[in-house]
Amino acid sequence: MKNFIIIIITIFYLSTFFISKIYSQNEDSNLKVAYIFNFVKNISWQSGSVGKTFIIGYYGDNKNIFKSLNNLSNSKKIKNKKIKIIRHKNLSSIDLPFPNVIFIDYKNNDELIDLYRKIYSKNVLLITDHFENQKFVMLNFTSDDKKNVSFEINKKTILEQNLKISPELLLLGGSEIDLIELYKKQEKELDKEKKHAEEQKKEIENQRKKLESQKKELEEKKKELEIRKKEISDLNKEIILKKQLLKKQEEDLNQSIIKIEEQKEIFIDEINKTKKQQQKIMKKQRIEVKNSKQKLLELDKEIKEKQKLLNKKQNEIKQNEIKINEKEKQLEQKNIKINEQKTLLFTVFFVLLIIISLSFLLVKSYRSVKKAKQKIEIQKIEVQEKNEELVVADEELRQNNEKLIMLNKNSEKQNRVIKKSKEKIEEAHKNITDSINYAKTIQEALLTNEIRIRKWLKEYFILFKPKEKVSGDFYYFNKIGDNVIVVAADCTGHGVPGGFLTMLGITFLNRIIVHQKVVIASEVLEKMRENVKEIFNTFINKNANGLDIALCILNTKTNIMQYAGAYNPLLIIRNNKIIQYKATKNPIGYFVREKKFENNEIQMKKNDIFYIFSDGYQDQFGGKYLKKFKSSNLRNLLLENHKLPMKKQKEILDKKLSEWKGETEQIDDIVLIGVKI
Repeated sequence: MKNFIIIIITIFYLSTFFISKIYSQNEDSNLKVAYIFNFVKNISWQSGSVGKTFIIGYYGDNKNIFKSLNNLSNSKKIKNKKIKIIRHKNLSSIDLPFPNVIFIDYKNNDELIDLYRKIYSKNVLLITDHFENQKFVMLNFTSDDKKNVSFEINKKTILEQNLKISPELLLLGGSEIDLIELYKKQEKELDKEKKHAEEQKKEIENQRKKLESQKKELEEKKKELEIRKKEISDLNKEIILKKQLLKKQEEDLNQSIIKIEEQKEIFIDEINKTKKQQQKIMKKQRIEVKNSKQKLLELDKEIKEKQKLLNKKQNEIKQNEIKINEKEKQLEQKNIKINEQKTLLFTVFFVLLIIISLSFLLVKSYRSVKKAKQKIEIQKIEVQEKNEELVVADEELRQNNEKLIMLNKNSEKQNRVIKKSKEKIEEAHKNITDSINYAKTIQEALLTNEIRIRKWLKEYFILFKPKEKVSGDFYYFNKIGDNVIVVAADCTGHGVPGGFLTMLGITFLNRIIVHQKVVIASEVLEKMRENVKEIFNTFINKNANGLDIALCILNTKTNIMQYAGAYNPLLIIRNNKIIQYKATKNPIGYFVREKKFENNEIQMKKNDIFYIFSDGYQDQFGGKYLKKFKSSNLRNLLLENHKLPMKKQKEILDKKLSEWKGETEQIDDIVLIGVKI
C-alpha cells in the first residue's frame, strides 16, 4: 500500500514538472512572437518593398513558435496588411521574392552568416536567437541571469538593409549594441593575432636561417663527397682497366696452353701412327723374306734330285761326257750360288732401305718434337714473366684497395649524420607519396571506366576535380537490365580519408545494385545507410562519417527515371526551365532525426537534361569579394548553356570555375554530372 502511494506521488510530481516545463516553453515562444510583432511595428520598410501581404519567414523546427506566429497572423495586421507566415526547411528555399522578416531559430545559427550574405541589402529584417557574433546581428533575442527574455539591437546592420528604426524600439526592454566596444574587441583580437603571427614569423625566420646554415654545410659536405667519389671512381676505373688487361693476358695464356696441348696430342698421335705403320711394314717384309727362302730351298732340292738323275743317265750313256757334266755341274752350282747371293743382296738392300726410311721419319719426328718442346719452354718462360707481372699488379691493387678503404672509412664517419637525417626525410616523404599515389591508383580503378559509360549513355559529361590527389567525391555508373544507374556522391572529408570512404561507397553500391539486384532508388540509399552505420558503429560513437548522394535510375525503354537523394538535389532542364527535386535532409550515416529516403518517379522526355552534383562547385570561394559561387549562380550557368553539346558544357563549367577561383585555393572536391535524354 505504501509503495502504491509513493508511485502515485512520484507520478503526480513528474506530471506537474512536465506540464510546467511545457507551459514555460509555450510561454517563452509566445513572448518571442509578441516581441517579433512589436519589432515590426517599430521598423519602416522602403515603399514598394512590401506587397499586398506582409510576409514573415520562420527558419526552424520549433512547433510552438510556428503555431504562435500563425495564431497572431490570423488575429492581427501589420501596416494595415494581412500577414502570411512561411516556414523554411533549408537555406535554398529562402529565395526571391524574399520575406519582409526572417526569424531564424538558435538551432540553425551555424547557417546564419550564409543567410545574412544572401539577404544583404535586400530590405529584409533578420531576427536571430542567442547568436554570439554581434557583427551579423540586426535584432537578437538574449536572456539575463534569471533567464528572462530580452533583446539587443545593431543599428548599423539594420540601416544597411535600407530599414528605418523608431526610437521607441528600445523602450520594449532591449539594449543597443555598442559598436565602439565591438570594434575595440575586434581590434584586441586582431592585435593578439598580429602578435601571434609576428612570433610565428620570427620562429619561421629562425628555422629558415637554421635550414640555410644546414644547407650550406650539406653543400660543402656534398662537394667533398663528390671530390672523393671522383677520386674513388678514377681508382676504380684504373683497377677495372688493369683487371681487364690481366683477364685478357690470362685468356691468351690459357689459349696458348690449350693450343700447345692440342699440338702435343697431335704429335703423339702422329708418332704412334707412324710406329704402328712401320711395325706393320716390318712384319709384312719378314713374312715375305721367309716365304722366299722356303721357295728357294724347295727349288734347290728339286734341282739336286734332277741333277742326280741326269748324272746317272749321262754316266750310263756317255762316259765321255763325264767331264762335260762335271763342268756343267760346277757351272750350275756357281749359278745357284750367284742367285742365292743375288736374293740375299736384294733382301739386305730392301731391309736397309726400310731402315733408312724409318730412321729418316724418326729423325724428322724427333726434330718436330724438339721444336715443340722449345716452343713450350719459351711459352713457359712467357707465362712465368706474366705471372710475375700479375703479382706486381695484385700488390698495386691491394695497396689501392687499402687506400680506398681508409678514404671510405673517413667519408662514412662524416656522412653518417647527414645520411641518417636525409634517409629519415626521404623515407617519410616516399612513404607518404607512395601511399597517396597507391590510394589514387586504387580509387581510379574503382571509378567507372568511360568506355563502359559510352555503351550505356550517348550524351553526357563528368566534371571531376579532386582537391588533392585522392578525392572524397566520386561518381558511379552501372547498368542492370534496362536500368542505367547514375550516382554523384560526396564523402566526409577529402584527401586520403575521403578516398577510403569513396572506396567503401563504391563497394556498397556494387553489393546492393549488382549482387542484391536492388533497382529502387530509395531502397538503395536505405541499404547504404545500414551498411555505413554497421561499418562505423555509429549508434555507439555517433560520429559524422558518411556521405551525401544523388542517385538516379533511368529505364532506357520507358524513360521513367527514379531519383533519391541524401542532401544532394536533382536538377532537370526542360523547355528552357529548371525543375528542382529536393533531397531528403538526411546523410548516408548516423543522424539524430532519421527520415526515410523519398523515391521520386519522373517521366523523362526527349532532350531533357538532368544534373546531379556535390556541393564543391557552389561552395567554392572566389570572385571580387571572395564569396561562395552559390547554388543560384550554378543553376543560372547550367540554364544559359544547356542547349550546347555536353562536352562544350563541361568546358564552360571548368573555365568558369577556374575564373571564379582565380588564385584562391580549391576548398573541396568537385563532381558534377550531366546527362541528356
